[in-house]
Amino acid sequence: DLARIAAARATRGPVRRPWLDPLPASVPFAELAAVPPLVRHGSAVAGPPAAVVPFALVDLPGEQRRATAAWRPATDGHLLVVGGPGSGRSTCLRTLAESAVAAGVEVREVPADAEGCWDAVAAVVARIRDPRAPRDPLLVLADDLDVAVSRLEPEHQAALLELVAAVVREGPHAGVALAVSGRRAGGPLQVVGAAAGPPVILPLPTRQEHVLAGGESRLFDARATPGAGEWRGDRIQVALPPAGASALVPTSALQRSAACRPGASDPAPRALLAAA
Repeated sequence: DLARIAAARATRGPVRRPWLDPLPASVPFAELAAVPPLVRHGSAVAGPPAAVVPFALVDLPGEQRRATAAWRPATDGHLLVVGGPGSGRSTCLRTLAESAVAAGVEVREVPADAEGCWDAVAAVVARIRDPRAPRDPLLVLADDLDVAVSRLEPEHQAALLELVAAVVREGPHAGVALAVSGRRAGGPLQVVGAAAGPPVILPLPTRQEHVLAGGESRLFDARATPGAGEWRGDRIQVALPPAGASALVPTSALQRSAACRPGASDPAPRALLAAA
């Protein structure tokens, strides 16, 4: 009878929701290890193992699951991180640094000041062009590169961007990958964005800016918290680096070694900047 049928149905387990909760606003880096990696069709590449740099949690609502987003410099190319003020750009680079070090990759930081930025980029170019230099993987991080460039006079901006372009063009052949952050994909960062893979897009003020940065309109969220964003058409939440950890290594040692080598490709940056 109807009462018996209703009672039988009432004993069944709860109905599973056809969706997951939104991505958490805070994801400790250690939690990424417990989440399966995101595998895209054609992402497997024949050859020697390449560095894999996990850095974010990915939401896959169509598959009712989550995965770990990982950057593979050898196949993905350079990486551009775009976001507005307080969007988590610097945190994203720190997470990339910690993850890269854990993967056995050397990490170097480009200073934020104009003179230090120039010296650091010139030292990387010198390493790339030195046939005696090591060819082990090197990750170069430049946080707010657009700000450093803007602090120079126009002619010196062009010269610094030429050095950055040299790293972009020649770096992959020497095992050097570049991860750069800034407030928008154009302007000074265009030289990186034009040769990089899909950008990591963190919160931006407007939907138009999100789309202009290379994002999908449907993934814009005006209420997004720091670290929330988009990569390769999926929503992500960038993981937080371990508390107190800092894998960012100043480029001072790299600069000293480059300066000691005859013929190093350093265009006398300090003299040029002093004249600015």
